[in-house]
Amino acid sequence: MTQEDKKHLKRSFFHSLLAILIFSLYYVAKDRDIVREYFGDVGYDYTIEGFSYFKSDISSDKKKILIFKVDNDYLKENNLSDGNNGIRYNYTPRFVIANILKELDDTIKANNPQNPHYPKSIFIDYMFAYSGDVDGKITKDDQKLIDALNHYAQFYDIYLPTLPNGIFLEKLKLHPNIHFISADVIVNSDDIERGYKPYICQGNKAIPNLSIAISSKDIATNDNFICPMPKTIDFNSYFTYRILYKDMSDEYLFNWNNMTAYSANELNTDKGLITEDFKDSIVLIGADYEASGDSHITPSGRISGIFVVANAIATRYYADGYIKMLNPWISVAIYFTLFMLISFYTPKLLQKMGVKGEPFQYLIVLTFMAFIFYLLSILLLVYTQTWLNWVIPWAIFQFMDGKTLLKEMWHKLLVWIRAINMRYG
Repeated sequence: MTQEDKKHLKRSFFHSLLAILIFSLYYVAKDRDIVREYFGDVGYDYTIEGFSYFKSDISSDKKKILIFKVDNDYLKENNLSDGNNGIRYNYTPRFVIANILKELDDTIKANNPQNPHYPKSIFIDYMFAYSGDVDGKITKDDQKLIDALNHYAQFYDIYLPTLPNGIFLEKLKLHPNIHFISADVIVNSDDIERGYKPYICQGNKAIPNLSIAISSKDIATNDNFICPMPKTIDFNSYFTYRILYKDMSDEYLFNWNNMTAYSANELNTDKGLITEDFKDSIVLIGADYEASGDSHITPSGRISGIFVVANAIATRYYADGYIKMLNPWISVAIYFTLFMLISFYTPKLLQKMGVKGEPFQYLIVLTFMAFIFYLLSILLLVYTQTWLNWVIPWAIFQFMDGKTLLKEMWHKLLVWIRAINMRYG
């Protein structure tokens, strides 16, 4: 081994040990908000951005999620628009949801008249906290919704969001296939919604999140819910309920295979637009227009609440319950191995390729290191549903080699200044 090789090996070994040390410190302090925000969430968000462009099956049995959007097209077609990207009522009238359920039923029957293929379940992403009357009485509009819910619950499970204090519908006698669940998300201190709350508490009763309630019949997991909720929850526990967001390739199609969005306006059977087989599908109904007030900031951009719900359900099936952080010992082994290999062999390879000058070589190494760690993090998420925090070791590598790069450039600058001074001084 040449002296130059020994020099590279010594530097590579030192960088590897330093990366392991910093990761260990991060792992100990990862539950602190400031550590999570600046070292955990940054890496996760960039990984999700890359992950979102990979097409993935929601589950091995081709689970299908169908989304019906109450959007501007629907509002205009049904004379509900206020002409300013909103609805012309103080809230969405209950008859709107009743009508959509009827149109959905008509579509299902039109596609299979002899043997209608009903969905497995339907989630209605509207909060019916109070009745339409200020005195709490059931109005005619309320009754239209109640009758529709009771009627269609004969054919599939219907899920409705509730609150810690409950909603007025829970006090009524409803069909046993009507379930009240939580659809709450976890909003981090930077206002980005990276995950869903696994449950809420109504007194001492735990109300599971929709994604857990729907998937629990297909996925065996150990969700231990304690009421009242613990005041503090560690990072690992919260991380398991993070959402794998997928980018929408256009207005209607996701990079989740078997997830499709339609305007609720397309449920009009006279138009004959929807030919889906609804059998055992999960149907979501929710608002998707600018003034709905249901807009959420996520790692993959701003989206409507119904799409947050869709991605949460898809994540639950895709990850067979939860996404996981890579085992810390495996992380340490990966960091050490990659740092050693890339830091040692890349400069040697560049020299053989005729790339001269350490500053330029370091710049290429930095870029290559970033790409390798980032790609590895995405691929682990895609194929194993585990996440490798690539930001910390990469930042250390940047600091060390960036410092060397600046030192070399400063040395070159001094040599250049000295040469000018000797020539013209």
